[in-house]
Amino acid sequence: MASAPDPQERPLPADDLFERLLRLLSPGRARFVLVRSDDGPASAAVISELLNRHGGDGRVVLHPSDHPPIPYQLEISRYGSWRVIPAHNFPGSIDQTARSMCATEAVVVAGPKDAMLRAMWLPPSVLEGFAQLPRDSDGVLVVDNWYSLVEEYLGGIPGRSLWDPDGRDLDPVLVDMFRSLSEVHFVVVTTKSSPTLESNADAIVEISPRRVDGSSFEAQLRRDTLEIPPDRPYFLKLGPNGALAFH
Repeated sequence: MASAPDPQERPLPADDLFERLLRLLSPGRARFVLVRSDDGPASAAVISELLNRHGGDGRVVLHPSDHPPIPYQLEISRYGSWRVIPAHNFPGSIDQTARSMCATEAVVVAGPKDAMLRAMWLPPSVLEGFAQLPRDSDGVLVVDNWYSLVEEYLGGIPGRSLWDPDGRDLDPVLVDMFRSLSEVHFVVVTTKSSPTLESNADAIVEISPRRVDGSSFEAQLRRDTLEIPPDRPYFLKLGPNGALAFH
């Protein structure tokens, strides 16, 4: 007779992942969730499900990183009825920001405690998403995809040494805005490793590329500041409409 499967090898139910994240995103304290993923449809499905279960006010700042580029309308549809702020509707560059603020010395040399002034260096679409959510709303601001957005925002500035080409110098500015100014939750999707974002995140969800069937994938909870994260991944699956499928 075959032995029963080891419970430690059984896949974890997807509901457990969302229950853990919802405990983090409860009212009373703003939380920062970092999602590491190279798979746009998979990360969008996970975040959309999280927003649906959270039920509060939400905004999604969207700057796709898919290659080849996917039409924005398709990208927006991945988030269902949630209000999406397309980054291309709020164009800008760090060079334009610098020129617009160079006449105000206090802004340009803002110190580490001047979070409001430092936040003005962020991409306009991120500032717009923050502005649309009341500070006390217990809402959720999603940025998808942070590094895709930053790479475009920092583009076209050859030889400028102040800004890291990978955008890492903007990472602490984003954290500053969240920690000092915000009472809304942040969910940030990134395709690259960032010690600054990772050390400040209350939860880190790592999404693996989809399997050969094109629909199933794994999500590993790497950090959970409220509970010890499980040492096994969650197995999830995309349905025909792009949302997560639950059995």
